[in-house]
Amino acid sequence: MSTENIYAGWKPEVVKQFKSWQMRTIVVSMIGYAIYYFVRKNFSIAMPGLTAQYGISNTSFGIVIGVGSLIYGLSRFVNGFIVDRFSARVIMAVGLLLCAASNFMFGFGVNISSWITGVDSGPDFINMLIMLMAVTIVLNQYFQGVGYPPCARLLPSWIHPSQLATKMSIWNTSHSIGAAAAVVVCGYIMGTMGRDLSGNPEIIQTIAANLNLDPSDSEHMKTILSYASHWDAWKWCFWLPACLAVCGARLFHLTLMLQCATVNQVVICSSYAMAVLISFWIKGLMAFN
Repeated sequence: MSTENIYAGWKPEVVKQFKSWQMRTIVVSMIGYAIYYFVRKNFSIAMPGLTAQYGISNTSFGIVIGVGSLIYGLSRFVNGFIVDRFSARVIMAVGLLLCAASNFMFGFGVNISSWITGVDSGPDFINMLIMLMAVTIVLNQYFQGVGYPPCARLLPSWIHPSQLATKMSIWNTSHSIGAAAAVVVCGYIMGTMGRDLSGNPEIIQTIAANLNLDPSDSEHMKTILSYASHWDAWKWCFWLPACLAVCGARLFHLTLMLQCATVNQVVICSSYAMAVLISFWIKGLMAFN
């Protein structure tokens, strides 16, 4: 079907307005979903810093990530039913806010663990930190699953079936963009931010013990100093993406809230939905005959 046939019978100003809202919906949902991945992939970049400071093992990380991945898949399944019954734009915005909350909580995990245990080091403190880390990451993975169902509901309402594969392929690059941005930004954070404690002998010994490195070895010492020079930088890998998620939620909600705010936009939405339904009915009858 040609593009002209899609808009046959529509007034030029209606076509122009519809295309404007279609593009806005695609772009804003791409940004929103990219941010979902931004606050999901940051954890893997922060892991080496957590290991260096607190000695958390790869086994612990693996268990948390494995459970979180299962929760993520379950969340996408469950939230598909929820989105069909409530506002897609509201749910996507709320999901981003919840992701932001879980990232903020992870960034303050050390403070919370210290407050609960009454100490800032030792086995009790580390175990509490790991447990808190597990809870926040699993919650974040569940909130991550809120991101896709609203987009799966919104986009087909604005894209004709003859253009759906092409435009959805473009939209689907959003998660790659978000993941790539997380690697670049969080990598920069880990290499530039944090406190410089490279002159503290206790910090040097702590990092050496956690990473099982020998400070007398020059190469090992370079690695130790790189972590000591950016102490607590991993926290910003959660705080900054969380702030971005809050801004993204607001942008998504405000932008798409205006889609049907005027009579003309209501007419556009209704006319397009009816056109799509009629086309499916005709194709169904032709196939049946």
